[in-house]
Amino acid sequence: WNDDMYAPKVRDVGKKIRGVLITTSALPGIMVPIVTKARTTFRLFAKPIGIKKISYYHLGFKGRKIDLVFNEKDRSAVRTIVNGFAAEAHRMTGKG
Repeated sequence: WNDDMYAPKVRDVGKKIRGVLITTSALPGIMVPIVTKARTTFRLFAKPIGIKKISYYHLGFKGRKIDLVFNEKDRSAVRTIVNGFAAEAHRMTGKG
């Protein structure tokens, strides 16, 4: 910021910001929102910056050393996430 300013100006980031939370856990993925505070914590950070729509993806059973390698189910989940991003970007830009 300039020397004559006490702080930087607040930037307008728009209202179409979308949040995405991806977690990995030794728990089954479906248990993550029940047992952890991951979603609540993410919402606490998202709300002040204007994120209203949040997508959640929980990849479970990633607690053992052998589970650290992505299997076909994990790859499928990642493909679904990426395809969702691509489709939304396509809708927002109107390109295609």
